[in-house]
Amino acid sequence: MNEIQRLNELEEKIRALVREHEQLKSNNEQLRKSFDEKHAETEAAREKVKELSEEREAVRSKVDQLIDLIKIVSDKDM
Repeated sequence: MNEIQRLNELEEKIRALVREHEQLKSNNEQLRKSFDEKHAETEAAREKVKELSEEREAVRSKVDQLIDLIKIVSDKDM
């Protein structure tokens, strides 16, 4: 095998590696974008759960207060 053929093979291997590297960079960028979107969705859902939990606690507290008022009124009527 002469030197030109060896250089041509080396060049083709290098070109293949460069193509593969570019494809991997593209895949990585797509994955990064997808991850960022999912992370944002997760944070939004986490915030919504927090808001709903706080709302549930406020409702629970209000219901407890109303039950206490009903007991007071009920006790006075007896």
